[in-house]
Amino acid sequence: MALIFGLGPMLAISLGINALIQNFNLMAPLIGLFGLIAEPERISLAALVFTAFWSYKITSVLASVTIGLNSDNNAVEMAQPRVQRASLTGIAGRAYAAHLNNLETIPIYAAAVLAAYITDVPLQLRNTMAVTYLVARVIHTVVYLANMTQARTLSYLVSTSACLILLSFAAFRNFGSFYDSVLSILGGARYPTAQNHITDAAHKAAASIIAAVKNEL
Repeated sequence: MALIFGLGPMLAISLGINALIQNFNLMAPLIGLFGLIAEPERISLAALVFTAFWSYKITSVLASVTIGLNSDNNAVEMAQPRVQRASLTGIAGRAYAAHLNNLETIPIYAAAVLAAYITDVPLQLRNTMAVTYLVARVIHTVVYLANMTQARTLSYLVSTSACLILLSFAAFRNFGSFYDSVLSILGGARYPTAQNHITDAAHKAAASIIAAVKNEL
């Protein structure tokens, strides 16, 4: 029962976030870029591969560079790196924590993408949610470094909601019609003025993130 009450609010948040993404086609440009290197049916898998590389390698290198730049001797302790990283604070500690958070969340994302692929979840939704997760995780890492707690929470919710939607489509037979009904109800706000407001807000958020990162460095 506790699990049901816990998943209920999360599912409601997920439906709202994903309705916004779908109605405004926010991921269309990135899906188009992935379409240059993968067939439409495999864009979600391409996003998974890139996300794995981001989570395991890029964020690791980013953490190491940040630690090196902010340590006393400007070097990563190669003999005992775990001891050094356990005592990190400031932006170096956040960079390492962001790397660990990426590692912690990618298994559920991989399960969601593969389940959606195997069960033939609608192609557009599958690709959109797969790319949404990737974008949200990149943003999550950046705002983690910038110490922007609210933006970090929001990006985490977006990435988690993408996984939840894919898993729900893969697991529950009638979830697709329920999801379509939610989209049709929430789709009434699809106006150019709303799109302009979202674009302006995104530009302001990006400027704030860049300024925060510069101040930390």
